[in-house]
Amino acid sequence: MGGVPAKRHESVRIPEERKGAPLRPQRAAGEGRADIQQERERSSPAITWDGGMPDDRSPVQHAIAMRRVDRDTNVARFYVPTLERDLFGNFAVTRQWGRAGTTGRVITEPFETELAATEATGRLAAVKRRRGYRDL
Repeated sequence: MGGVPAKRHESVRIPEERKGAPLRPQRAAGEGRADIQQERERSSPAITWDGGMPDDRSPVQHAIAMRRVDRDTNVARFYVPTLERDLFGNFAVTRQWGRAGTTGRVITEPFETELAATEATGRLAAVKRRRGYRDL
């Protein structure tokens, strides 16, 4: 074929002293683990769990995990309505559903108030319970 000739890729030469050497320096078993854990604690926001709701800094306020399993008809489905707060402080209900073992589908619906979002989450869960879904 005519046109532009194909470019040849140059191979990368590895110095002899680097051949066979690990890409990252290896640590001895258990060495440096305390430093890594301390860094993780400093860099990640603390989420406290008081038996129910995460703290105010968490974007997830409430989640209800449900599933429906019927071995006779080969049905294994899940449904998770989640009350969340976005970066701007607005409330939204995110619904995730699908066949168990898959990521499923996701849709997010914004709400003006937390009360409206809470009521919508409760209504959605009640509808699914009537259709045979059970809380996990």
